[in-house]
Amino acid sequence: MKKPLSKKEELAALISKYLAGKAEIKLKYAESDAIFLEIRKKLKPGRYVTLEPGIKAHLVDAFAGKDTVWKATPVKRWDVELTES
Repeated sequence: MKKPLSKKEELAALISKYLAGKAEIKLKYAESDAIFLEIRKKLKPGRYVTLEPGIKAHLVDAFAGKDTVWKATPVKRWDVELTES
C-alpha cells in the first residue's frame, strides 16, 4: 500500500502538474500561431472559404472601425471567423 503524500509533497505535485500544463498550453499556442500565419498568408481579407456545406470562414479585422483596441494582453489584428450561409 502506498504511503499518503505529505502536505508539502502534495503541494509540490500540484505545482509540477500546473507548470507542466502551462508549458503544454504555451506549446499549443505556438503551434496555433504558426498555423494561423500560414492561413493569413493564403486567406486575404474579404475572401471566404467554404469549410463544409453552409459553413464559411473569413478573416476578421479586430481593428475595423476602431482607432484603438486595448486589452491587458496582446491583441491580434486578424482572426478567423465562421459564418453560416
